[in-house]
Amino acid sequence: IAMSGLEQSTHALEYLTPALAGWEGCGAKLNLSFFLAGNAETYRRAGLDKQALQALDKAIRHAIHNSENFYDSALYRIRGELRAAGGTPSVLSAEKDFREAIEIARQQGAKMLELVGAISWHRSSTGGSDRSRNALEAALRNFKESDADTPEVQEAYDLLKEKQKV
Repeated sequence: IAMSGLEQSTHALEYLTPALAGWEGCGAKLNLSFFLAGNAETYRRAGLDKQALQALDKAIRHAIHNSENFYDSALYRIRGELRAAGGTPSVLSAEKDFREAIEIARQQGAKMLELVGAISWHRSSTGGSDRSRNALEAALRNFKESDADTPEVQEAYDLLKEKQKV
């Protein structure tokens, strides 16, 4: 997963895919949704969006089946980003995923994950709507202006200013 973050996605897949198969083959299930999300991100960086969506769908099924919910918000956000990039007819599915990611984060009291989900929605191809703007503003209300030194909070403020100019 780290190799993928260093722009070595194709190389990372050579290691990650068999490692995950081995992990599952041993019967290991703990944190599998997290690792599948990393696998999906690696596929996405390699331009393999179909495989990325399949990995995310598998991660979401695993999380539901095993009550492994700590990474749910991120799973739906990442899937929303992929679907938004896919264009119509995925746009409605993407918006649904972004809404789900934000709602899960709210239920978990994960303010930063809520903000990240709202940012992703607002800057996606489905974003820029009143609904995504409202979600971004609501998520941003969880933070003080003094929190603007965090990259996510600053990005949210910048997005709102940028959209006002348009």
